Amino acid sequence: MKTAIAVFCKTPGLSPVKTRLGAEVGRTCAEEFYGLSILALDEVLGQVDQELGNDIKIYWAVGEQEALKNPIWNSHETIWTGEGSLGERIHHTYEVLWKSNDAVIVIGSDSPQITAEYIITAIRQMFLTDAVIGPCHDGGFVLFGTKRLVGKSIWVKVKYSCEDTLSQLTNLLEKSNCSYHFISSLGDVDQYDDLISLLNDFLQMGSIIQPRQLYLFQWIQRLLISKMLMQEEQSACFHMHCVSESIK
Repeated sequence: MKTAIAVFCKTPGLSPVKTRLGAEVGRTCAEEFYGLSILALDEVLGQVDQELGNDIKIYWAVGEQEALKNPIWNSHETIWTGEGSLGERIHHTYEVLWKSNDAVIVIGSDSPQITAEYIITAIRQMFLTDAVIGPCHDGGFVLFGTKRLVGKSIWVKVKYSCEDTLSQLTNLLEKSNCSYHFISSLGDVDQYDDLISLLNDFLQMGSIIQPRQLYLFQWIQRLLISKMLMQEEQSACFHMHCVSESIK
């Protein structure tokens, strides 16, 4: 079964990335995280490519048409997601890739703890069901794959970034008689607390953690320590201010 894997992504500098995270740690830091996440995913995708070879084709599904030839995406072919809502862009990506593939998988770009085994499990599961879903801890999904073209009406009816995004999607799939199977649930990174969860996920990976994932793990450690020290410094300054005021 020839399968296309499309990673949904945005190009830093052309589109805002991780804005909620940026509100807590700064835009530059959020963009750095996003870049490291892309690199970690790229490494994992390379492993999938090595193992499955001619059975798969990997794409960066880029949100900006003008960025399709940007060097940041030169490790794989690119495809423009098109314009419109997230549902419209997912449907457009599926529709284009369907023309030359038997199945299509879309993956988010902010779950860098995804492993090659996770993706391969999803591909193999599609031999047994119409669709496979990797749920997200926040109520959405980090991976969706299908060997059956899901209608645009389904994608655009779903409300994204909600606690019940996944349940909305599965309800619509059931109404269209599309069978599905869940694989393991993972987290994604939208805000600062998600970095702590990601750190724990990396810790649990043990020896299977890849070099770029390990680098991101260490980067998060440094960020958390820096933020903790900053909070302690602010607390100490506030305490000193209170003491000074009380003396007056």
